[in-house]
Amino acid sequence: MKKVIVWLMSLAAVLTLCVTAKAEPGTAEVPAIHKEYLTAAGTKPATFPQEELTFEVLPKEGNPDNTLIQIENFTVTQNPADIPVTIPAYQRAGKYNYTVKEVAGNSQGATYTEETFDVQVLAYWNEDHTKLETAFAFTTQNPDATEKIDTLTNQYDLCSLEISKQVTGNLGDRNTEFLVDVTFDSSQGKVVRSDITYLDGEKTEVIPASLLADGSETVTISLKHGETVVFQNIPYGMECSVREQDYTMGEADGTRGYDIPAYGVNDKPSQESCEGISETLDTDTEKVVITNNRGATVDTGVVLEMLPYCLILLVMGVGFVCLITRKRHTAE
Repeated sequence: MKKVIVWLMSLAAVLTLCVTAKAEPGTAEVPAIHKEYLTAAGTKPATFPQEELTFEVLPKEGNPDNTLIQIENFTVTQNPADIPVTIPAYQRAGKYNYTVKEVAGNSQGATYTEETFDVQVLAYWNEDHTKLETAFAFTTQNPDATEKIDTLTNQYDLCSLEISKQVTGNLGDRNTEFLVDVTFDSSQGKVVRSDITYLDGEKTEVIPASLLADGSETVTISLKHGETVVFQNIPYGMECSVREQDYTMGEADGTRGYDIPAYGVNDKPSQESCEGISETLDTDTEKVVITNNRGATVDTGVVLEMLPYCLILLVMGVGFVCLITRKRHTAE
């Protein structure tokens, strides 16, 4: 009878935990922490950083002993993901309470949660009092007190870059392909862990995250008048440099003799530059318009340097005619 009473008391304690997962060492049933990446707008991003996550487990005061649950370093391969929690083999019955915290990583574009939450493992004797069973529960309530927190959410923001071409001037060739070098640089101490894609013509190109492992990568695109190349899935905070190759020197043929190119960024006025422009990508869409101008003055047969003098003579002539006409009318 005494065994039954002890077992019933243990069962009642388990039920009061609002158990969300139950696990025994060596069994397939393993509790897990839910992990997800969302944008600042609360939507699922187009991709996610394939990074390794690390967690801290801090025991609370009052635990029967110093036994800890285990959360191994976890490599993200999908979004969302479940991170398994390993329940140890407890030697003493009782309630074990822990605080779980994610260690901030260094992925470009990611903002790591500073939120922590508590979990509890109840170690209790089975009915025969021959083995310690365990019950795992999340115990921190959300702000609305409607459910227990079991999710850690990191913010991951991506942006796009649109580079367009305009050719102006009466000698500008709108069929010329202009080559533009585009360089992406990660922020200090940050690592790019997702691919950047772009559509050049009808072909989709990929800049693998592995090529940005050293912090920088340059690609060359070609643009003619009216065309736009769009880079997508760029992690927030990256530095981007856009520099057109030189088309100013040499004979004024179909590809040379243009003015210094002008770069317009978003709604800012265009600025001429031989060195291109650099921008920190921190909005959803960045737009760069490169304008190449090549023109010539059409010969009208009038030497422009003499034009002011011709106008003066014309005015004097008109005045002289008016003076003569007035004298004749006076004489009559």
